[in-house]
Amino acid sequence: MSGGIKMRGTLDRIENGTTAVILLEDVQKELSISLHALPAGSEVGAWFRIDLWQGEIVSIELDRSAEQHQQERVDSVLAKLRSRSATSRFKRK
Repeated sequence: MSGGIKMRGTLDRIENGTTAVILLEDVQKELSISLHALPAGSEVGAWFRIDLWQGEIVSIELDRSAEQHQQERVDSVLAKLRSRSATSRFKRK
């Protein structure tokens, strides 16, 4: 399909138990879709590869590699924060 747009997005939240709100990384916009349109196993924080055609989702699939990359980034930041607190110049009570 020519002219389609490929994007990545993350499931930000579920509203009213029926609507999934996906944050589209490349264009920094929200996309609201039916919760039933998500792939099986989707949960808040999940990453997707999304194909759009004329503003409509043509396909959406879980992107496990993006989820793993994001988790590694979070773990790295937490490790840095923990190492800083261990070397604090202030005394603990």
